Amino acid sequence: MVDEDVLKNAGAMVIGEPSNGKVFTAHKGALWLEIKLFGKTAHGSMPGEGINAIVHMSELIERLKRFTFSYEKEHPLLGEPTLTISTIDGGVKTNVVPDQCKLTLDIRTIPEIEHSEIIKEMEAILKDLETEIDHFQAELNVINNLPALENEKDDPFVHIALKTNKDLNKVSVEEWGANYYTDASVYSPSLKIPIIIYGPGNEKLAHQPDEYVDLNSYIRSISYYAELAKRFQFKEVIA
Repeated sequence: MVDEDVLKNAGAMVIGEPSNGKVFTAHKGALWLEIKLFGKTAHGSMPGEGINAIVHMSELIERLKRFTFSYEKEHPLLGEPTLTISTIDGGVKTNVVPDQCKLTLDIRTIPEIEHSEIIKEMEAILKDLETEIDHFQAELNVINNLPALENEKDDPFVHIALKTNKDLNKVSVEEWGANYYTDASVYSPSLKIPIIIYGPGNEKLAHQPDEYVDLNSYIRSISYYAELAKRFQFKEVIA
């Protein structure tokens, strides 16, 4: 849609991900990395003839557990960035020295942090391990790279969105941030328009076995979308 200019005339955007009745005006970015380590296979009875990629991976994991992000302060809506070691896969059989091991990282960032800098820091860690450990060989791949969302301060659309929620649903005028990411990671850098997240459902139920949307919440969200569109169209003045 961005490439084909489908939304070139859009003035603002609402993404309907679950927000539990709150107006999210920011969300974290997502940087997913895959790191592969390579060794040398050998029979399990002769481990000295091989290079154990899983053992090398254990050294890398220790470094990752001590990794710290470079940023000045915690984001007021999003808090701190996070790093999760999400998957690990290595070896083919009990009696074979593993010549490969792979892990993936789920890194969630705040707007202040450039993903390119994190990638450089990860490359530096791998370079250090190559220097310190004989036959350490690594490959780093980026499998997802989506920036964080943050609107301009005092954006008029955000003000309208917050006041509409207050008027319709009797809630306080308060901005919130989401730990998850949305399509705004693509739309915001390309379209340069204000974007909020507002949708029925509780974000904490996402991907849970009993995930559901309350019917009343669903109906309220429709009323909110319609009223917000009307107020934005007529550029309501917010006192």
